[in-house]
Amino acid sequence: MTGQVEKLRKVALIKVYDGSFEHYKELKKTYSKDEWKEIYPNILEEIEKTKRLWNLYPQILIEEGEKKKLLEFLKKAPEYLTKYYKHLIPDYRFEVYELFSQYIIETAAKASNRRAYREIVSLLRQLVQIGGTEQAKNLMERLKAKYSRRPAFLEELAELRI
Repeated sequence: MTGQVEKLRKVALIKVYDGSFEHYKELKKTYSKDEWKEIYPNILEEIEKTKRLWNLYPQILIEEGEKKKLLEFLKKAPEYLTKYYKHLIPDYRFEVYELFSQYIIETAAKASNRRAYREIVSLLRQLVQIGGTEQAKNLMERLKAKYSRRPAFLEELAELRI
């Protein structure tokens, strides 16, 4: 309002690099679409380089419609999968199924208590809910075979009805 757009942009950019998605949206509003096409890649590149703003990165990708980059991000940081997979389902259904499968296998390899086993069953349920029933069945059989000497894990898996 006071015509201090450049000052607003500088402050907003600082806040973005502090992890504020709200300031990202405010910063974006200060540019025209053509101008933003020049600015946005630089912001994204800076975040990709530092990797310290992983919580902000997927939000920006969603805001900008960068589904392919979001998919690549989730391959590198599967712990964010359960939060952001919904944005990929329409276009990358089978890739999401594969990411879930890999994440479940990796999580199972580290699991050593009932709480962790329940988390794996929860992930399997999510996979079924998004349409990956066949993948979940196959995974469940693999897990039962691989971890046959973990009765608590087998009990938790038995709770899942597919």
